Order: sequence, then structure tokens, then C-alpha cells
Amino acid sequence: MLLWLVTATLAVIHAVYRAASCRPVLQVAIPVQASASPFALAELRQSARRARWVRHA
Repeated sequence: MLLWLVTATLAVIHAVYRAASCRPVLQVAIPVQASASPFALAELRQSARRARWVRHA
């Protein structure tokens, strides 16, 4: 379970890094949010998708 959480967190950080590389503040806040709750991972994935969609729009 812990290994899955770490892997998912790294995947989310990588996705957000690619999607929002112009906003370095997000990269600092992500590990704090992801460690707070597993539900935060789903929220971060959604925000990463939204950021990527907005950037490509």
C-alpha cells in the first residue's frame, strides 16, 4: 500500500511538472497534499488533467 502511494505520488508530481512547469509553487505543495490523504491523489490527478487541457487549449 505504501509503495503504491509513493509510486502514485511520483506519477502525479511528474504529470504536474510537465503540465504546469511554469508554476514551481505547485511542485512544492504537492508532496504535502499527497501525504495528507489518499483522496488528494485523485484531486491532484484531476487538477493535472485540467492544467494540461487548459495549456493545450
